[in-house]
Amino acid sequence: MNSPAPTPDQAELAAAAAEAVLGRGHLLRRPVRGFSMAPWIQDGDEIVLAPADLEALRPGDIVQFRAPDGLRVHRILAVRRGAAGLCFLVAGDRSAIPDPPVPAGAIRGRVVAVMRGQRTICLDGRATRLRARLRASRGHFGRRLRGWTQRMTAAAEARALRRLVRAALCPGEPLHAPPLDESGWAQVAAAGIRGGVGPLLHAAIASHPEGLACPKAVQARLRAAHVAAAAHAALREHELARALTILTKERIPVLALKGVVLAEAAYPAPALRPMSDVDLLVRPGDRPRARAVLLGLGYDDLPNGPEDFVNAAAGLDIDLHTELLNVTRLPSRRGAWHFDLEAFWSRARPGRVAGVAVLVPDPVDHFIYLSQHLLLHHGMDGALRLADLLALGLRLDASPGWGTVARAAQEAGAALAVFLAFHYLRDGFGLPIPEATSAPLAPAWPRPALRLLGRLVLEHRLTEDGKFLFALLSLPSWAERAAYLRDIVLPSGDALGGPRESPQGVWRRRLGHATYTSHILWGAARRALRL
Repeated sequence: MNSPAPTPDQAELAAAAAEAVLGRGHLLRRPVRGFSMAPWIQDGDEIVLAPADLEALRPGDIVQFRAPDGLRVHRILAVRRGAAGLCFLVAGDRSAIPDPPVPAGAIRGRVVAVMRGQRTICLDGRATRLRARLRASRGHFGRRLRGWTQRMTAAAEARALRRLVRAALCPGEPLHAPPLDESGWAQVAAAGIRGGVGPLLHAAIASHPEGLACPKAVQARLRAAHVAAAAHAALREHELARALTILTKERIPVLALKGVVLAEAAYPAPALRPMSDVDLLVRPGDRPRARAVLLGLGYDDLPNGPEDFVNAAAGLDIDLHTELLNVTRLPSRRGAWHFDLEAFWSRARPGRVAGVAVLVPDPVDHFIYLSQHLLLHHGMDGALRLADLLALGLRLDASPGWGTVARAAQEAGAALAVFLAFHYLRDGFGLPIPEATSAPLAPAWPRPALRLLGRLVLEHRLTEDGKFLFALLSLPSWAERAAYLRDIVLPSGDALGGPRESPQGVWRRRLGHATYTSHILWGAARRALRL
């Protein structure tokens, strides 16, 4: 939980004034923003600070302290004495991970009360401080209870997010109000906007105004996300129509993929499906001509990947693919999925995107591709990509059926990806996918490992770093896995900078990339050990 961020000059003056007030033994009122201390302190509350007697501070006390990114208000978990003097371990009530140790000199004051509207909530009473110390317990039971409570809260918020997404994609179905308080709604909205499903959440809430106790401020944030997505969709459609029209005139076959297809075919309205880029597939022999067309339209071929074309003036980013997996930066990832690309092209169907006639994937092929892309490119992370699976799955449920999808997934070598997609759609959204249909797709792992992985997907607790692990599991030989790890830590010069980068620049970026990826892999391993 942070205090509002003023300008540097204002911050210096405010800090000096606050230090002077507290230094004279007076109380100080300060507004705070954020939800890290909910439900004790809510977003927009005012806190009352008292001068802090450092020797008297105990676990459970809430303090304001100086952090590298500004002032924070968190709870003390433990007091440590060492050679460097007194320091405090602190954390927000909604975080299972403590902040870096806070030295005594960084403590500004102790929170003794919270002002919420017309109410004053005292935090300095004996009973209140006792409850706070129990909450900050660092014993084994305290840690387990704290982690269990946070997992339950995260699971409830993930269920609410899924419920709202389904309501937006199935407007005729009834929506049962999620059991959320004000901070819960704010967390769901923040996760939805961050995950790209803010417009879907707004559509669900706007179509079910009765019975949903969604705060007005949360509705305003979601409405703003929806309006921004609608404006971008209008600009995208106009510019994409221009590019596709010229590609069609040049007799270049184009197969549209992912969001740009689903926005028009599977979502109730294109504005409900935001996208940062448009994915188009062309045959390798047609790529030079397609590249020339895009460059002629004012697109820039970015050096960080030959598939990226950006028109900054028009606000459109086109990814021009010749393969279904992106192997520009990780060439060894190609071995993780051996798919018949010609069969993919042959089963494509005529369709329309931005009013222009193009090819679109066969629905079964598209579902398998979306599942595999989600697994190998994003580690099963991303609310919008999971919503894409639901939007397409709702149409596959009637025809051709889940059995056809399962058989095609086994033939395509995408059993694990489609198994996890089936699990998410069945247990998360209630789609009637029989267990007997998904069972043959399950990997030969212990049942506890499968249950854990399924729960992490449902609760949106996987991160994009998981793509490295899933790709390693999908590669057939140890030699290919070793090559993949080498590409991660020490990528080629073309992957890092392309032909425009000098040799010295490539090596500098290699060193920085190796340090960065090592940090990511170490963080992923630590998170895995905490599960």
